[in-house]
Amino acid sequence: DIDKVLETIGRAVFADRAYLFRYSEGLLSKSNTNEWCADGIEPEIDNLQNIPTDTVSWWTEKMKLHDNIIIEDVELLPDDASVEKEALTAQNIKALIVVPIILKDNTLWGFMGFDATKTTRTWHNYEIDTLQVISDMIARYIDREHDNIERKKLEEQLFPSQKMESIGR
Repeated sequence: DIDKVLETIGRAVFADRAYLFRYSEGLLSKSNTNEWCADGIEPEIDNLQNIPTDTVSWWTEKMKLHDNIIIEDVELLPDDASVEKEALTAQNIKALIVVPIILKDNTLWGFMGFDATKTTRTWHNYEIDTLQVISDMIARYIDREHDNIERKKLEEQLFPSQKMESIGR
């Protein structure tokens, strides 16, 4: 249950919001698929659907490079991240950390993140490591599900030929 995982790790690192985003095919857009918010924090999930990735190019480039995004103070974002700064400020985000979810074939699937909305903050290595471990676990789960789907497709393709072979015998 990803929602319970987000709540557990969000509370453990004292985040105000924890979330999971997924990219569309071809990385053309991203959508917030799961979100946990601490008491008193407004959810943003409904506002963060089908966001074109070309509108947030600084962020998208970081994700394509499989880089973590660690922002201790949104106000200090570089000039080339002005669109991201505006969007984060509109969501009342002061600091955040995001790690990409990378599948075994090196495909960028999405990302997980933590927000701080009350104050800027320094993100500690254990928080980054925790998010990375959970992100890797999600990637392994997705890979396993993809493998199961592929296996079932192959089995379905094999069954008719086995049936014909049996009839032939």
